[in-house]
Amino acid sequence: MKDRLQKLLAREDLTPVRFAEKVGVQRSSVSHILSGRNNPSLDFIQKILVAFPQISTDWLIRGRGEMYNSAQASVNNERKRIPGDLFSSLNDEDTPVYLSSKVKADPDERKTVGKEVGKEQHEEAIVQRASDRRIEKIVVFYSDKTFTEYLPEG
Repeated sequence: MKDRLQKLLAREDLTPVRFAEKVGVQRSSVSHILSGRNNPSLDFIQKILVAFPQISTDWLIRGRGEMYNSAQASVNNERKRIPGDLFSSLNDEDTPVYLSSKVKADPDERKTVGKEVGKEQHEEAIVQRASDRRIEKIVVFYSDKTFTEYLPEG
């Protein structure tokens, strides 16, 4: 079972942490199974099959047959062939992402254009607008498929 789980992680291009999140199990459970310390429970196997319906039940439990159900195998292979770079299409002016970023100014900002605004009023408006929104978290993704999550203090 350990080898099949490692194959699944490799084929789906997932880290053990990401796999645990997707399946909905504790990270330590995945770690213990991958190290050979524990065997997976029925609940663990069921969660894998729910998260990855394209995986063959017989292959996952017994190691027999193909890894993917026949109908899903071709879909999964197509997905792997698509080159994916998160930022490769951002500079293409025809993409919806680029077009949607050309949003007009906020109505409040348009009112102040052309008017002389005192320095104190301008700073007060910036402070007030900034205090309305709070950062919830910042996630940095690295090329080795790991990430770091930063949460504000307090």
